[in-house]
Amino acid sequence: MSMTETESIIVIKAEKARLKRERFIAWTKTPEGRARHRAAQKRWRDKPESKATTKRAHDKFFSDQQKAERWKHQQWVRRGCPARKKQLSKADLAANKKFQRKRWAKTENGKMCRRNIEHRRRAAKYNAPNPATPKQLRDLLAEAKCCYYCCDLFDEKNQAKTKTIEHVIPICRGGAHSLENIVVACNQCNGRKSGMEPGEWFAKIEVFKVDVVL
Repeated sequence: MSMTETESIIVIKAEKARLKRERFIAWTKTPEGRARHRAAQKRWRDKPESKATTKRAHDKFFSDQQKAERWKHQQWVRRGCPARKKQLSKADLAANKKFQRKRWAKTENGKMCRRNIEHRRRAAKYNAPNPATPKQLRDLLAEAKCCYYCCDLFDEKNQAKTKTIEHVIPICRGGAHSLENIVVACNQCNGRKSGMEPGEWFAKIEVFKVDVVL
C-alpha cells in the first residue's frame, strides 16, 4: 500500500524533527551546551514570575502531607544528595550504604552477581579459568527450558524445579567456571549431584531408577 503525498510529507517532517532533537540532545552534552543550558536555567530562575510559579507549585505539592513525607524520604535515601550528606554522620552514611547494598542483593541481578562472584572466587582458589560473566549466565538461564539431567520442565512455583547454575565438572574437582562447563539444572538435581563428577552422578541416577522399578 503506497503512501499518499500528504502522508509522505508528514513522515519526512517527523524524521527531520527526530534528527533535530537528536542533534540538540548531543549538543547539550558538550561543554558549551551544558554551560549555555545552565545559564538559561539561571536566567529563568531569576525572573520574578518564575519564582512565583515555583512557589505556587511548591506550596501545592507540600499541602499534601503524604506527598511531602514521601518526598522527604526520597531525599533521605537518595545517593549523593548534598542535603542528606550534611544531615548524616559518617556512621549513618556507612549504615545507609550497607542497607542499600543489602536491598540490591535481594534482587535477581544482585543474586546473580553474588553467585557469579562466589563461583569466580572458588574457581580462582582451585586455579580454574573463570571467563563466564553475569550477562552470559542470565542469557543461559533465560534460554533454558528443561533440566540438563532429568529433562523435566522448569516450574518457578515448585521449589525443586527452579533453574540453577550447575557445573558439570565441579569446581572442587578442578572444573572451570566457563560456559563449556556450565549447564542449567533444576534445584533438585543440582543438590543431589553436589560435588560428584558426571560419571558418578549418572551411575547414581541409574541405581536410583533400578530401585524405583524394583
